[in-house]
Amino acid sequence: MTTGPTSKPTPQATHRTVHLVPTSHWDREWYLPFERFRAMLVEALDRALALLDRHPEFRFTLDGQSILLEDYLEIRPERRAEVERLVGGGRLLCGPWYTQPDEFLVCGESLARNLERGMDQARRLGGTLECGYVPDAFGHVADLPGILADAGVGTAVFARGAGDDLPAMDELFWWRSPGGAQVLAHLYPLGYGLAAGLSRDPALAARQLAALGEELGRQCSADHLLVPAGSDHSRPQEVLPRAVMALKDRDERWIFSTHDAYFAALDPARLEGFPLYEGELRGARDAPLLPGTLSARMYLKQRNQACEARLLGHAEPAALMASRAGGDDHAALLAHAWKLLLQNHPHDSICGCSVDAVHDEMETRFARAEQVMDHVLERSIARLGRATAPPAAGALGKVLVLSCEGQQGSAQVEAALQLSRAELEQVLSPDAGEQPCLAHGDDLWPAQLLGHESRKVGVMGGPVRDLPQWLEQLADRHPVRDHRCSVQGDLLRIEVDEGPASAGADELTERALGLSQDPALRRVEIHIHRSEARVAVALERAPAVGFRCHDLVMATPPAGASAGDGWLQNEHLRLEVGADGLRLEERATGWRLEGLHHFLDMGDRGDTYNFGAVPGDGPVVSSLAGHEVLERGPTRATLRLRYRLAIPARLDVGRDARSDELLDHDIVTDVSLWRGCPRVDFRTALVNRARDHRLRVGFPLPLRADAVHADSAFSVVRRDVAPPAAAEWLEAPSDARPLRSFVALEQGGRGVALLARGVAEYACAPDGAGGGMALTLLRAVDALARDDLPERPGLAGPPYETPGAQCLRAHEFRYALLPYRGGWREAGVARQARALCAPPLVSLCPDGAGSGPAEVSLGELPDGWWVTSMRAAPGGGALLRAVNGAGRAMAHPDGAGQMVPPWGIIRRGFERP
Repeated sequence: MTTGPTSKPTPQATHRTVHLVPTSHWDREWYLPFERFRAMLVEALDRALALLDRHPEFRFTLDGQSILLEDYLEIRPERRAEVERLVGGGRLLCGPWYTQPDEFLVCGESLARNLERGMDQARRLGGTLECGYVPDAFGHVADLPGILADAGVGTAVFARGAGDDLPAMDELFWWRSPGGAQVLAHLYPLGYGLAAGLSRDPALAARQLAALGEELGRQCSADHLLVPAGSDHSRPQEVLPRAVMALKDRDERWIFSTHDAYFAALDPARLEGFPLYEGELRGARDAPLLPGTLSARMYLKQRNQACEARLLGHAEPAALMASRAGGDDHAALLAHAWKLLLQNHPHDSICGCSVDAVHDEMETRFARAEQVMDHVLERSIARLGRATAPPAAGALGKVLVLSCEGQQGSAQVEAALQLSRAELEQVLSPDAGEQPCLAHGDDLWPAQLLGHESRKVGVMGGPVRDLPQWLEQLADRHPVRDHRCSVQGDLLRIEVDEGPASAGADELTERALGLSQDPALRRVEIHIHRSEARVAVALERAPAVGFRCHDLVMATPPAGASAGDGWLQNEHLRLEVGADGLRLEERATGWRLEGLHHFLDMGDRGDTYNFGAVPGDGPVVSSLAGHEVLERGPTRATLRLRYRLAIPARLDVGRDARSDELLDHDIVTDVSLWRGCPRVDFRTALVNRARDHRLRVGFPLPLRADAVHADSAFSVVRRDVAPPAAAEWLEAPSDARPLRSFVALEQGGRGVALLARGVAEYACAPDGAGGGMALTLLRAVDALARDDLPERPGLAGPPYETPGAQCLRAHEFRYALLPYRGGWREAGVARQARALCAPPLVSLCPDGAGSGPAEVSLGELPDGWWVTSMRAAPGGGALLRAVNGAGRAMAHPDGAGQMVPPWGIIRRGFERP
């Protein structure tokens, strides 16, 4: 929304200073993999440093990101002092970002951490660019001004995202976030690569610059002009100093400058006259928005969401709680995990629009980040288990539940409990009516058994004299929950069950070494067993901000969800399988939804940037081939649905029709109701064998509305249902829209929300979905970019083949449907979405023998707030970041009398106990 002046200010005709900013938009990886681009980066920065040395007036801006100097100095460590001198002198500009991220495909906390790391790294090198420079991101979240302002950044520069909601906007405007923070923003009127590729002849380059300045002057109204000199992977232009010198001989307005200097030079008296804009920037009036990147290589988006949820919701809070219990400081390891994750967040990386080698390396980075998180979690959980009291007599073990939602509330969790073989046997052979449950005080929550596995995972051994080294390796690689030692002739045989240590497990080393002293023993074998019970737990009161220990016991659970032939039911909902899809009834009111959940497949002749419609193509719709009861409750009841979808194998040779060859795809969907939960959960699995297509899952709905609500970085935004009628846009409007975890459609006091875990694209009123909503599950294409798409003019990147973008692999998708009464906020839609996408940590932990409390809380926030991160603070204590999602101004939780506006972001510190 635009407020303020409605007419474009008249351009000033006289002498305006022209700020020439030499730069290069440097994608760390894109149409070449990282190391190839880094080799060219080293060459480019060698040239930049030489130019800076020869021309004291020259400046060079490193694309608003500090990772480029990190990459450079790994190869040129001997130039660190020179780099620090130039950065400290304000001549080589880096930061404030660590990498140039996509804003819609990573969470708000990731954007904040990106800025935090980028500014810290830049300042350690001598200083940071203070402008929120995001030249090429594919649109901008409404929360970006708040994220920048929270980091102390008061300005922003961008090139993509302007739409018809900015009809009279100047190149400069005030941009306000949903939480009320605002920055002064500059839209490049002619793009971010304006003065790239100048002639090597200084006189001709000077004339080119002069012409660009005149054209820019006609477009702009401010008293200073901003001219970027560099584009994608531009090498420093050695002609620039001589060209500017030639210009200055007849026009002294031209200076080498920086973005910060440009903003600082603006006339303060004119600043208040600039328009005010509120909202996200997802228009394609002047530059393509490239919305197909929301669904290109969806597996990357899913992996990233899982890593963010594990790092923010599990690893950081667990490490914090463990450190407060005397555990090790894991800050450096967690920072390394963030570094690896942030390196996957650049817009050409997480967007899936690079060559296959780039995305292969991304999967390796995700795996490395997960390894670090796993280590921190294992150590933190072990520390918390050892610091707290042992489980009650007769319990199978102790289960840790950790949550940082902000308030106590319900959550639904699948967990893998690593038990000993003896404990697993008790779980599998219960007394009549009993099943595993989590007990704490008067609470008894069933842990419904979903499956189990028990197998031998390895044997270590050799001469008995080597027993100490085998025990050391065992301690590093296999935590011991239980053990048994026996002597068989000259063999010492040790049976080990992996898992969190139980009482007596620590005796293994002493017992084994004692037995090994027998002179008759010659050999030792250590047989390692892994047993696991997969359970579903419906938590009624997960901790607000902290952890609680529960006893794992066998007990008779309370009633909950149930299933029968073709139906599911819990306290809130009844679901039935019908001939035309699923039927859902709200039990309290009788409100029904029918014909739900169809798979819709369309041909896609596009590329990784844009979906390309096939002329005359209609959706291929799935058919339900069968169903069966998979889980009967009481915690979770599940039906397994089997769909069949015959998908054309590929496009024909001319790419204007789908082939006649059909490939049968068997799609398996497990649809579940949880005890006490008002949503329907879906888990869909398939192996994609077809090429050149887009697969969506559709939900026809009896609701008609002009707008939906979808969550974004730190807020929930309102978007029109219909795409803009923007005939003059450079790129055709698309029905593909982003979501972080939910999108909600409401009419007349009723609403339905689609929730999704790592699925980043939704559409309203899609073909074949009867006017409801759909989620895009995958797009399969074979080209990085094409130049023959009516949806977008020209190439968005090199026309390289990307066979990996066909996504010919196994896929699994998690999503949910939530019917509700009233508005999305009152119905707790956002809380349900977080419960699906980032459930609490539930883990078996060591039995322990400590005296620490079995429950630790750092407090509780008022209703409507939610926590986005909880971590150890530098120098001790804890740091919480939270959002006011209550829809009204709320008192600051610290009680200082300060009021926090709707969608306001706070940081709250806790002292070391």
